[in-house]
Amino acid sequence: MSRSADTFTAMETWHAWAIILLAVVCASAPGEPSTTGSTANESEYGTPLRVAASVDTLDPSNQQAIRCLRRYFSQKMLQEGVGDFWDEADSFRYAHIFNELRYAEYDSVGDLGYPPELSRITELGTEGDRLLHVVWALPGDPNGQARYAFDFHARRTSAGYRLAFPIDVYTAQWERQVRGPITYVVSPNNAFSEVEVRKQQHDIEQLARFFGTAPFPIIYYAFADPEDLYRWCGFTAHPLMGTLTSGGMVDGAGNAYCGNGKEIYTHEIVHVFASRHHEVVCALLEEGLATLLGSMQEHDYAWHRANMRRYLASDARIDLRDRCTTTLRDNTPEGTSVPYMIGALLCERIIRTEGKDELIKAMASSEYHWAALLQFGITPENLTAALKEELEKPIAFAL
Repeated sequence: MSRSADTFTAMETWHAWAIILLAVVCASAPGEPSTTGSTANESEYGTPLRVAASVDTLDPSNQQAIRCLRRYFSQKMLQEGVGDFWDEADSFRYAHIFNELRYAEYDSVGDLGYPPELSRITELGTEGDRLLHVVWALPGDPNGQARYAFDFHARRTSAGYRLAFPIDVYTAQWERQVRGPITYVVSPNNAFSEVEVRKQQHDIEQLARFFGTAPFPIIYYAFADPEDLYRWCGFTAHPLMGTLTSGGMVDGAGNAYCGNGKEIYTHEIVHVFASRHHEVVCALLEEGLATLLGSMQEHDYAWHRANMRRYLASDARIDLRDRCTTTLRDNTPEGTSVPYMIGALLCERIIRTEGKDELIKAMASSEYHWAALLQFGITPENLTAALKEELEKPIAFAL
C-alpha cells in the first residue's frame, strides 16, 4: 500500500489519469530474456523498453542489469509485489514509493504515449551496482523534453541484479539528526531547526494520544522544497518539478518525505500514524483528518475553514457530492482544497457527535467514503447542508 502522493495538496491533477488506466496484457512469463539488444524481442514485454545506442550493452554487468529492468517493465502492471526484479529489502523499507512509475508511459486516456528508454548506465562504486537512467518522452519530440526521467538503482545481490530506489545512494552522506522518535535525514539545501523539531515532537506526542498508541520510530526526509524532494529521490524530470513551492508525502512503510524546508510537517505525520494504524483507508477522511490536525499549504486550519465558509456562502447552487475525490485539484479562489476541507469538516462533525474513536474506526471501515459515512447519516443528498451547518460551529478539535 502506498500513499506516495495523496498528500501533495497541489499534486492531484497528475494522479487522476492513473486511475483510468486500461488493463495491460503481458505476453511472456517472468524470466530473463536471452537477448540484450536495444530492441530485440520487445513484443515479449508488457511495456516495450528501448535502449539507447550509446548504452554499452556488451558489458556483462550491464547486460544483467538491463535484463532485470526489462523484467520490471514486463511485470509491473500485473502485480504489486517485488517479483524477480525488485530488491525485497528495499521494498520492505519503502513499500513502493512512487507507484506512479508503474503508469509513467501512459497518457490520460490509457494509451502508450510516452515509451520508456534506457538512455544511460552509470557504474556505482566497486560493488558492481548501476544507476539506470530511464526517460519517458513523446516519440520524436523535437524539444527532447521528458515527461519523466528516473534513476533506478540496480543493486547486485546474491540472486543477481535487483532494482531499488536510489535515495539511499544519494543521501548516504547527508546529515542525520535523531530527536525522540524521529530520525531526520536533512538535505544539504535545508537548514536544520531545533525550534521546529520541538514543535514536531509536541505534535507527535499529541497524535500518539489521539490514536491511542505509543510514539514509534519515524524517518523524516527534510527537503528544501518539492523539486529538492524529487531530485534526491531519483527524478531528473517530473511533471511537477518546478511547479510547487511546498508539499510532502508518505510511503506505505511510514517514511515521511517533506518538501517544505522545515523539520515540522504535521499533516504528513498524521498520515504516518494513520498508515500504521490501519491498512484499509478512506482517503477522504484520512486527508480530512490530516488537514484538521496538521493544516495544509503553510496556512493554519482556521484560515482554510474560513475560506470554505465564504466559498459555500457565495453561491447557494454549490453541491459538494461530486467533489470528494482527493486526487483531483479542486480549490476555492484562495487556494484551499475543496475535497480536503470536505474531509476535514466531516472529521469535525464525527468527532463532535460521535467522538474520535468512532472517526478512527470509520476511516478503517471502507475505502469508499459513502460507505464509511453511511453510519453517521451522511449521504450525497445531505452532505452540503451538513457541512454548511458544521461551518457555523466553532472548530471541534485541534492538537
